[in-house]
Amino acid sequence: MLAVLVDALVAELRLPWLAGLPLLLLAIVPARAVAVGDDLGGVTATAAAFLLLVWVDRRRDITRPPASTAAALGATAVIGALVLQALVPTLVNPAPASAGTLRPVFAPGADPLVRLGEQLRRGADVTVLTYKTTASTPVYLRVVTIDNLSGDEWAPTTSEGDPSSRQVLTFPSPEGLGEDVEREEVSTVINDAYQQRSWLPVPYPATSIDGLVGDWAWEPDALTVQAVGPVRPVDEYTVSSLQTDPTVEQLQAAPPAGGAAFDRYLSLPTGMPSIIADTAATVTADAGTGYDKAVALQDYLRGRDFTYDEETPQRADGDGDSMDVIAAFLDAKRGYCVHFASAMTVMARTLGIPARIAVGYQPGERRINQPGVFEVTSHDLHAWPELYFEGAGWVRFEPTPGRGDVPRYRQDAQASGTDPSSAPTPTPSAAARSDRSEEDAAAAAGGSAGGPPLGGAALGAGVLVLLGAPALARALRRRRRLAALRVPRAGPAWDEVHDTALDLGILQSGADTPRALAARLEEVLSPSPEEHAQLQKLLAVVERERFARPGTTGDAADERAVHGLLHRMRAGRSRGARLRATLLPKSLVTWALSLRRPETPATAS
Repeated sequence: MLAVLVDALVAELRLPWLAGLPLLLLAIVPARAVAVGDDLGGVTATAAAFLLLVWVDRRRDITRPPASTAAALGATAVIGALVLQALVPTLVNPAPASAGTLRPVFAPGADPLVRLGEQLRRGADVTVLTYKTTASTPVYLRVVTIDNLSGDEWAPTTSEGDPSSRQVLTFPSPEGLGEDVEREEVSTVINDAYQQRSWLPVPYPATSIDGLVGDWAWEPDALTVQAVGPVRPVDEYTVSSLQTDPTVEQLQAAPPAGGAAFDRYLSLPTGMPSIIADTAATVTADAGTGYDKAVALQDYLRGRDFTYDEETPQRADGDGDSMDVIAAFLDAKRGYCVHFASAMTVMARTLGIPARIAVGYQPGERRINQPGVFEVTSHDLHAWPELYFEGAGWVRFEPTPGRGDVPRYRQDAQASGTDPSSAPTPTPSAAARSDRSEEDAAAAAGGSAGGPPLGGAALGAGVLVLLGAPALARALRRRRRLAALRVPRAGPAWDEVHDTALDLGILQSGADTPRALAARLEEVLSPSPEEHAQLQKLLAVVERERFARPGTTGDAADERAVHGLLHRMRAGRSRGARLRATLLPKSLVTWALSLRRPETPATAS
């Protein structure tokens, strides 16, 4: 398409300076599509090379603008190219050193929260894994957990010691999970698109993993899984895990967690901005138990005052990994999952509830053509808080509006005096308030969370421009031809009459002589005597201009008669025929395939 467009601009329309604009796309879009970064030097060099070609081509004709105009158009092209480069969305994640692999989100030594923020704003949406599970509901896949919030950069805690005693064929019991909490053993088969990982996506709490290559070890407490030594190749593996189902009463009855083992989940840095603790205290003022306070925090963050926004500017260094960022988020009330999860985790700690951040993937979507199979993409990267309640263990919450699934814990049937087989009645402190907050958040977001980014709109506009390129090229061609009537010359105007007849379906081929075309127009248009006379006079002028001896003079073509004939041709055709003639002009296709009809020197422009 670019080759045809450039050829039309240069050879047919004699506008070589405009041909540089589509050529600049070749310097911008491919690199941008694979996110290799903005290339100001490359774009500038391309524009400079193009201007050099225009300067070297010293041929002059009536259509060539002065050098200053060409320079101005070239500068406009460079500026437009840089703007387009910033708007075009990334289509493919850039590959690491080994070609053909997806970019690792959780690389060794990298801050997962920072990497997650980069991925959320990258705009690409590629499949990272698929899974099939026996669980009654789709599963979250945790990759790492963050519990050390004392520094400026938050990273997962890794264990020291011999990893051979922590092999993934058998996991320990999850921390704090009591025997009276109902549970179900489930199996999840995961097919990973990454060629290698250092951390493994697994449901929580896992009990065993089968099918992995190399040495992998679980981390105590969090039960996350990390490669031992170098990163390992990952393909298909099976995770056995528990799907727990604590009741609201069990969570409300949980005693405060005590002991030195929980100090790290309650630790907060000194000098933390006061807005964090003050907001937590205000939001939970009417809540009684620790679980009620947790639900109040979740409802507050999912409420109508907060907006999910992946383009939120940061006021501190990092992406949600600083208390200053959390304070700025609570003040602006705009952010994405990293901010919501971090804010709820830190506010829960100020209330004496052990909390940590989980980073991984939300459940994804079912594949229509593969029953039971879920597809997880890079847009499913997510962060959420986990809070500890004695007897139930680590419990997932979802404070991010418009993302993820809000957990709803069942009401104890015996405690509420209802039939166990009947549907439970949600309590205001749990499901009902979560339902209302989710609806309020969706209304407040106004659908923006799932809407197309600016880059997607730019891509759509680019597609529309490409689709409209034939109509634009045809319009420019028509304008140049009709302008020749003022020279005066009738040949280009007659070529326009011929191509208009071809576009509208009046002619079926492009090989008609002027006299044959005039006869066809007489047949189709049934002109009035005055129109017949004008057509015959125009035909005589064209034939004399094309076939008389050089230097022979005659009458000029009537400009009003030419425009009237073109109007009469369009008015006599259906609306569909006119639309096809505008968007899909047959004359351009015929010209491109035949490499332009030969013209006599008298009509060549």
